[in-house]
Amino acid sequence: MRLSLLCKTFPSLDPRTGEVIARVAEGHSEDVDRAVAAARKAFDQGPWPKMTAYAGLPPGVLNIVSGYGPTAGAALASHMDVDKLAFTGSTETGKVVLQLAAKSNLKDVTLELGGKSPFIIDSDQFQKIFKYIRSGVESGATLETGGDRFGNKGYYVQPTVFSNVQDDMLIAKDEIFGPVQSILKYECNEYYFAENVII
Repeated sequence: MRLSLLCKTFPSLDPRTGEVIARVAEGHSEDVDRAVAAARKAFDQGPWPKMTAYAGLPPGVLNIVSGYGPTAGAALASHMDVDKLAFTGSTETGKVVLQLAAKSNLKDVTLELGGKSPFIIDSDQFQKIFKYIRSGVESGATLETGGDRFGNKGYYVQPTVFSNVQDDMLIAKDEIFGPVQSILKYECNEYYFAENVII
C-alpha cells in the first residue's frame, strides 16, 4: 500500500469484535486527484469501447461521460439532445436533475436516491446463504475456502469461495447477498461477454 501524502493513518475495526484489524492511510487531495485520473484512464482505455463494438452498437449510442455534477451533470440533464438520463446519488441532487430535465426536453429520468433501500437482516437471510453454499457443493462446485459460520455470536458467515462453477449452477445465477464468491472459467472474453453482458 502506498502511504498518503499526509503520512497519517486511521484504524479499521472488525465490526464483530471492535478490534483494530488494519491501519488505513488517511487521504490527501492529491491522493483523490490520482484516483480520479486512474478512473478516467479506465474509461478511455478500459473494456467499454471493445464491449460496445462487440455488441454491435454504432459509435455514439453508448457514451460514458465523467465529470463533476455542477458542470457535466447539469449539462447532460439540461441538454435538448439527451433523451434518457440515469442518476444515482443524493435526494437533493436528484431534485435538481429532475428540474433541469423538466426545463429542457422533459427527458426520461431514472433516479436511485439515498435512503430508499434500508437493510433488513434476520435469521432467514443467514440460513438462505447456507442454502446457497449447500447448493454449490451439491451441484459439483469445489469449495475452496469458508462455507461455515464465523464465530458463535451474531449472523456471520466465513468468506466463501467456489471454483469449477458452471453457468447453470444456482450460485452462478443468483445474487447471494453474502460473502460467497464463484469463480467461473471461460475460453475467451468474447464467450463471457456474449453469455453475460446485456446492453
